[in-house]
Amino acid sequence: MAKKQNNNAVLGTVLIAVGLIFLAREFDIPYIDQLFTWQWMMVGIGLVLILFSGRGKDGGLILPGVILIGLGIHFWGTSFFSWWPTHWAIFTFIVSIGFFMYSARTKSAGASIPGIILLLISIIAFFFSGLWFFIAKTFNLLENWWPVLLILVGVYLLFSQFKRR
Repeated sequence: MAKKQNNNAVLGTVLIAVGLIFLAREFDIPYIDQLFTWQWMMVGIGLVLILFSGRGKDGGLILPGVILIGLGIHFWGTSFFSWWPTHWAIFTFIVSIGFFMYSARTKSAGASIPGIILLLISIIAFFFSGLWFFIAKTFNLLENWWPVLLILVGVYLLFSQFKRR
């Protein structure tokens, strides 16, 4: 019965928050459109889930709450900042943070294992995508400047021949 009351409280809080946002838009409150985008609604719903997970003993709402907060911040960042990373490893990183938060809340070491695995996948993906990007940039540079490379190798061979004599 307590779980049903907890679910009703979460749903009721989300509905009240969404209703207040739409009511504020109806009355044209300044800057409400910039503040309450769908990305920030995801963050808000995630915060509600995390707040209500503190009331339960299992902490089961922490993982989806952290994922919603992370995705909301990520999608907001990609729409407002050109430098924001858009690599797929961001998503595995966000889920790994969720597993770590769940593990800390439930004091379960087993829950941190998926978090560690996802974190390692994220780090490896970021590293190799950066490495491949660097290699691709280098080959693009060589594609345009390969004649200069031939000239430099030729000059080196010519001058190394004069040094031997």
